Amino acid sequence: MIPVHLAIDEVRMTWAGGSGPDVTQSLESFSRLFDRARKDGCILWKDKAIYETMVVPGMRMVDVLFTAESPLDRDLQNALMIQLDRCRALEDLDEPARPTVARMAVWRSRKEAAGCLFLLGNDSDSPWDVTDEQSLMTCYRAVPELVDCPEDEFIEHAARSFPQLAFKPGLAREFDRFDEPYRILRHKVGTALAILNDQGRRIRLEHSDEALVKVLSAAIGFPTTRESPQTHGNRKAMDERKTSFGGRTFFCEWHVKFRPNIDRMYFHFGFPDVADGRILICHFTRHFRT
Repeated sequence: MIPVHLAIDEVRMTWAGGSGPDVTQSLESFSRLFDRARKDGCILWKDKAIYETMVVPGMRMVDVLFTAESPLDRDLQNALMIQLDRCRALEDLDEPARPTVARMAVWRSRKEAAGCLFLLGNDSDSPWDVTDEQSLMTCYRAVPELVDCPEDEFIEHAARSFPQLAFKPGLAREFDRFDEPYRILRHKVGTALAILNDQGRRIRLEHSDEALVKVLSAAIGFPTTRESPQTHGNRKAMDERKTSFGGRTFFCEWHVKFRPNIDRMYFHFGFPDVADGRILICHFTRHFRT
């Protein structure tokens, strides 16, 4: 799995206030996000300066975590203490001391996937700023281009980037079946996967098959359609579109056309009893017979 480093940005762990969530809700959200990133296999970092961050006026992080005057209940205090304790220490690294945000920028200049984790409501202007689940997905999706990962790592990492999709085993080997080189197709494939992950299920439920072609094509940015009656009438052609997933064998005919006449990504909207109902990514190919 591609290493993804997320460091808690001590500067932006100050509660933003205003009309948004209160400090307790903000830190609860941060705690859930921390657990999600850790579950996804991210490497979490902190600088010891985090404990001196003024979370709310007159109260440092160390006060929020360890004193009876804290606005947090004991369960949340304990959860955050454990989470911070599990982080690796930036100050232990043999490299120049810098603010966390600057340090992560240096790591990215070395083609290492590195972002900052902090409280929602603070200034954020980078795909490497993580404050909620959507920005976590944005961060993940920026990784393949930054690190220039090979095909197998792209598909492995896709489990993080596109959790609403399931990928046929061995699919990474099918990048070789495209006409365009992998490094050109990688961004196109990622764009299509993001739309299918974020909007595919909703679009499918809201539109008939006829309208679905137009709506999906517009959303993905590439023509997206299902097979024609001509193809349906060709047994050998349909056999090429057959796939097996979770013990079920079926025809996969919806596809994204990355170029007018060649390079297709085939997908299926899924089944309730296969891969938890996720959309299934089934084939990469230059072109099947019609």
